[in-house]
Amino acid sequence: MKSKREGRHIPQKIILVTAVFCLVISFIGIIMTGKLKKLFIQYIEDRVAEEADIMAQTAEEKFENEFQELRQIAYILQKEKISVNNVPGLNLAGGKTGVLDIDGKAMSGDEISMAEYPGIRESFRGNESVCYNDNGGILFSVPVYSGENIKYIVYKLYAKSELRDKFALDCCDGRGGVLITDKEVTVVPVSNSKYSEDFWTSGEVSKVISDINSRLNIYTSAAGYCEYGEKVFLFMAEIGYTKMYIMGAIPASYMYEGLSYILTLVVWVFGLLMVMLVIAMIYLFGTDKKARERDEFRKAKIAAEEASRYMSEFLAKVSHEVRTPINAVLGMDEMILRESRNRDIKKYAVDIQTAARSLHSIFNEILDSSKIQSGRMEIVPVEYNLGIMLNELVSMVSVRAAEKDLELVVDVDDGMPSVLKGDDLRIKQVAVNLLTNAVKYTHNGRVTLKVDGVKKDDGIFVMHMEVNDTGIGIREEEIPKIFMPYQRIDLEKNHSIEGTGLGMGITVQLLRLMDSELHVESEYGVGSTFYFDLKQVIIDDTPMGKLELIADKRADEYNYEALFAAPDAKVLVVDDNEINRKVIKNLLKETGIQVFEANSGTECIELVKTNRYDVILLDHMMPGLDGVETLRVLRNMDDNLFRGVPIIMMTANSISGARDDYLNLGFDDYLSKPIDAKRLEKLLLKFLPDRLITKNLPQINSGKQTILPDIDGIDWRYARIFVDDDNMIRMTALDLYDTLDEEIEGLNKRLESVDTEDGMMDYRIQVHSLKGISQTIGAVLAFSLARVTEKAAIAGDAERVRRLHSELIAELNRLHDAMSVLKNDSQY
Repeated sequence: MKSKREGRHIPQKIILVTAVFCLVISFIGIIMTGKLKKLFIQYIEDRVAEEADIMAQTAEEKFENEFQELRQIAYILQKEKISVNNVPGLNLAGGKTGVLDIDGKAMSGDEISMAEYPGIRESFRGNESVCYNDNGGILFSVPVYSGENIKYIVYKLYAKSELRDKFALDCCDGRGGVLITDKEVTVVPVSNSKYSEDFWTSGEVSKVISDINSRLNIYTSAAGYCEYGEKVFLFMAEIGYTKMYIMGAIPASYMYEGLSYILTLVVWVFGLLMVMLVIAMIYLFGTDKKARERDEFRKAKIAAEEASRYMSEFLAKVSHEVRTPINAVLGMDEMILRESRNRDIKKYAVDIQTAARSLHSIFNEILDSSKIQSGRMEIVPVEYNLGIMLNELVSMVSVRAAEKDLELVVDVDDGMPSVLKGDDLRIKQVAVNLLTNAVKYTHNGRVTLKVDGVKKDDGIFVMHMEVNDTGIGIREEEIPKIFMPYQRIDLEKNHSIEGTGLGMGITVQLLRLMDSELHVESEYGVGSTFYFDLKQVIIDDTPMGKLELIADKRADEYNYEALFAAPDAKVLVVDDNEINRKVIKNLLKETGIQVFEANSGTECIELVKTNRYDVILLDHMMPGLDGVETLRVLRNMDDNLFRGVPIIMMTANSISGARDDYLNLGFDDYLSKPIDAKRLEKLLLKFLPDRLITKNLPQINSGKQTILPDIDGIDWRYARIFVDDDNMIRMTALDLYDTLDEEIEGLNKRLESVDTEDGMMDYRIQVHSLKGISQTIGAVLAFSLARVTEKAAIAGDAERVRRLHSELIAELNRLHDAMSVLKNDSQY
């Protein structure tokens, strides 16, 4: 009886606890609602202050544009001995521009009273100034130096009637009002506003404005809430590096849009918390079961990760075992292409190279464990020759078709564009899978490859590829099976046909990644047709010509030439496979490099004790000491000549992330097998000392006349103000282009420390340097941004530095992209 009563009391306790909790939550909710309202208003004030800051920056940029025009005039007056009235820019549209001498006399333009415009006096003290007179307008002034003394003042005056058009500031889509002030006198509204002078002079508004004004001694912008007829948010913000401010009002209804539901939402949240509490009480009864399930899941996850690790190790071993013979085939085939003078043999060698590289590319995908596990395959569009690609397809399949006495019919439109842009490697993989399957399942008759397409107006070529066979065909109900991995159809008839069943699945996946789809038409016992349409970008619209002539042309045109010669260079090749060593030795024959061999890590260690090599090529997987262990021993030895010698890892392991792993282990670079001759030469050219190179790549012809190309963001005319040598300007621009990535990286790094005095100084120094070189090459916007950022750094304003930093970096990145023409233009 006791246990039954306890059982009945359990729900009552839950209800009691829930009720008490709900009461507590309700009480807290009432208190929090009031608090939340205050926080909400504070939040809106902060947002309004941020908007005010943005408007102030816009006004600052407008002011800066005015100063920039005056600086140009001042510069000309300072450097050029010409009449004041002949200075370019004095008659610019908008405003009145003039020049005052040291006595305030107008050398050009109208007389300006220093009493009415105290900014003139400020400029005679050496400062740029902007001031306002209610009877006149806004006046900008800049000093003109003669040596260390001030000779003139250049000014520009905008009348009150011009201010709205010239310095208009948008506020809340026209629903707010903005004015420019000097903290004492209201200047003029610069946006259409419903707020009259009575509004701004009212007691409540004046009180809030006064409070905001006092906060500007600490902050660059501030805002406050006010109720005067309607609920509004008032704001003020400092216009940087001037004594001017913006002041305005924004209706509270505008700022509340999309946010007014928050208070109501709070009530719902508290109500939801009560409901969740009840659910939580019920949920507690099932936690034990959930805990057991989580524990089982954790164990399963550990087991899966362990299996994945074993799979990666297995794939790495398989990759090495398969790639080693492929490396040998490609290497020896390269020697045939280089040394044979027989045209037919060279043609066969090209076919061998094509097939081996295709096999290599397939292993690159199949053996990449990370891509297999995640189902990812990357599409990498490149420019490729369509005729060469189709010729390679035919050569790869023709031998297998001939072995089965099948006719291989190639129907290719020779008017298709010769050069396209797309992932030719994936297209070949798809086509090879389709052609190979057609040959497999066709016992007599023919296999037809048909390729044509349609040109679109937007430079796109829609390539249609179709593979038709007279094979066994597919029953309609079995067509979906061919796209499933490891599936074979009609096993009774096809049990003797080789294959894993992966090919069609990979084909479908690749076509989807290339925004295409595989279509199938088949009649059982008659044959099948597989086709797809693929969009490619046209690079060269010249017709590709007859396919049968392309193979002959490739063999005739094959002409190897080494990138450099280095007969005094010494390279040590460490590999347990003699063929691999022989391949590398032959690949480097034309360079004249002295190649020394070691068949193990142990022999390598002994050799470096008594011999000095310029580069060491070290294989990874070797019996005894492998490449990684050999490197570790070398670095820990004292009696060797290895120190300072670049060492390059050679490996057939192409598993994702392998390259980074090797570099982290201390290798200088990474070379994947099969060895690519050009890649090998480029690596050696990178690491061999310059004194050993006797034949370099073609250099730029410096004898040509320097022509400065149009570059968005650079005004060469402005650059010529400082440097009158176009070649020097170009070389300076090239220097900036080459180092700009490092400059950006350095600025980003120094930005992290601007809260400290030393950090701000470091940042300021680098921005100052960047400002100078930007000005020298005429990068006007970059110069202006660097200049404003430097001023913020001088003022120690870390927040402003951070805001301007992002704009400066964005402009530098854009400028770097635009300046690439200096590297790429052949005329240089």
